[in-house]
Amino acid sequence: GKHVYVTNRGANTIAVYGIDQATGKLHEVQNISSEGDFPRGFALDPTGQYAFAGNQKSNNFVVYRVDQNTGRLTFTGENIHVSSPVDFAFVPAE
Repeated sequence: GKHVYVTNRGANTIAVYGIDQATGKLHEVQNISSEGDFPRGFALDPTGQYAFAGNQKSNNFVVYRVDQNTGRLTFTGENIHVSSPVDFAFVPAE
């Protein structure tokens, strides 16, 4: 409830916005490379510590660390090749 994440397909970036808790207005926090072409899927893991972005045209998905206070993303260097990633689902470990 403190941040909004938006994939920008034309610019190949992910924008991070903070939400002012008093007014509900957005302010830009960050604009970071999606590390690929045509970012489509985006998801935060259930812990909120990591974010995943899928780049449909470059056939890769990447992992970011999420700063819990600012919402800022930091690319971890994890760049995984997979065909047209457009959505993510998290499955509990047994």
